[in-house]
Amino acid sequence: MYLFRKLRVVVLLLFAIALPFLLYAGYLFFMNGRVFGAVGEIEVKKVGQEAWVKVPSGYTAGKGDVIKTAKGSDCSVILGPLSSSVVRIAEDSEVQISDKNASELKITYGKILATAVRPSKFSKLVVKTPCGTCGTRGTGWFVNVARTGETTVEVYEGRVKYGADDKQYGSDPYMIRSGDGVRTLGLKTTTPKGAAPADAGGPEYDTLGKEKYLPWNEWAKRSSGSLSDLIVLNQIAEARPAPYPAWQEGLCYASWSADGYRKVESEMSIRKAENDTDASWVNIITTWYQNDINTPEIRMKPDKSPSDESVEHILLSARKLGLHVMLSPFVDLESTEKDNWRAEIGFSDNESWDKWFASYENYILHYAAIAEKLHVDIYNIGTELSRPAIQRPDKWISLIGKVREVYKGRLVYTANWFEEYSEVAFWGYLDYAGISAYFPLSEKDSPSYPEIFSKWKDWCNDIEKWQKTHGKPVIFPETGYKSCKESAKKPWGYESEGPVDLKQQRDCYRALMETFFDKPWFYGVYWWVWKSTNPMIVGEFDKEYTPNEKPAAKLVKEWYGRPDPHAYKSWLAFLKEKVFPQGPSRP
Repeated sequence: MYLFRKLRVVVLLLFAIALPFLLYAGYLFFMNGRVFGAVGEIEVKKVGQEAWVKVPSGYTAGKGDVIKTAKGSDCSVILGPLSSSVVRIAEDSEVQISDKNASELKITYGKILATAVRPSKFSKLVVKTPCGTCGTRGTGWFVNVARTGETTVEVYEGRVKYGADDKQYGSDPYMIRSGDGVRTLGLKTTTPKGAAPADAGGPEYDTLGKEKYLPWNEWAKRSSGSLSDLIVLNQIAEARPAPYPAWQEGLCYASWSADGYRKVESEMSIRKAENDTDASWVNIITTWYQNDINTPEIRMKPDKSPSDESVEHILLSARKLGLHVMLSPFVDLESTEKDNWRAEIGFSDNESWDKWFASYENYILHYAAIAEKLHVDIYNIGTELSRPAIQRPDKWISLIGKVREVYKGRLVYTANWFEEYSEVAFWGYLDYAGISAYFPLSEKDSPSYPEIFSKWKDWCNDIEKWQKTHGKPVIFPETGYKSCKESAKKPWGYESEGPVDLKQQRDCYRALMETFFDKPWFYGVYWWVWKSTNPMIVGEFDKEYTPNEKPAAKLVKEWYGRPDPHAYKSWLAFLKEKVFPQGPSRP
């Protein structure tokens, strides 16, 4: 009897230990085939049916179901026995879920972006195209199937195995690895019946199966969209500019790679950002670097700084979505030996100061020209450069004058919340006064909402007093909170590693909006940060700054859906200027 009781205790203990894992595995099994992040018109034709129906909220695709996206639409599908892969189906695509448990898809036409969210031996994904089969494990890759049957593949991470015959991978599979660029696998050319075949083989050709394909580099040589881009630019140039001051419902949008803004996942991500939050403004970030706080030279870093082509691409993409745009050049430090950051950049002699400002001026004027070319609404001439801003105001006044010769839009500078914004002396030369608003909101790791709201009210009183000293409209070009414990305590703390706390992030967002929304001198906020690299992030497992797929995004959409709190001022200005230029007559 004693042994039986002891065995029962052991069994119960093992069951208690295993239960969370069993529940989690059940959750992952339940999520297999789930469609989420839908943007625009998404339809499904269920197996055995002929009619297309709109994908309902929370829909889970079954084996044989076909998903179709319209122009300007896309969605994500979770696949695999442990929900190990996520596939983003781009606009104008038709994809069949061949077998969700085996992670198999069949593309009729269109584009997909595939990634493994939990890389393991289970994260296998097989994609069948009109001209062959691609398969991989734990890899990020992109597939494009044109309606003509042309298939192109680009691998971002890892490798993809490809075979061209009907059997999976074929008898002689090809490996495509990251860094290989875009591979054209299926644009077929024909030979008249009875004619001698054209010369095959060689470095430019690949004969897979019985078909001959165009050179792999042919696809990369083609240009597309240039005409439509010019049309969009002309429409932007002719459009009515944003009013001043403008109410700004914004997000920060960032990439830290040369071509990140040009990749397909960036196109998907910025569309998803606009759809999920109703943002009408976006703050595009570009970063150059200097070695440390005592180095008077700022330069582009080829592997981390977005290229000019990449920056222009994302600015144009944002405009195509109807978004207003701010462009913000950042300065970061390469050296990690000391716990320094950009606010501490400074020098002990005038010669070094002059060299640094000459380098910084070159940087800012470079992007001012791009901002003018792409008709950017607001140009941010600096962010959190506390020592240079406070100690050398004359240099900034000179820089502002030179920028205005190149760029004709509105200007802002973004001062740090700590010991800078109230000390800057050149606000009168700008159009907006900006604050990087990472104000601490509590001394507790897990404060209540009333505590967070009360602290924001205190900070708001300080900001209002400061605003009266210069009279400029105030915006927050950057602010945000991680979705973890301590986010209210140290909003600036990238190093915060507390457990996930989605509610605390949402509470901080809510407190800011409830505090500042109706202030007559406040004109908007940009939340840090919606990244260009991962449109398929699963928010409930993430504790970084992004609001993507988190309750904070829903709250932002609620607030951004409200009427412009300053709209009545625009009507008064219109009446005063157009209807009653001399003032309304009295009876």
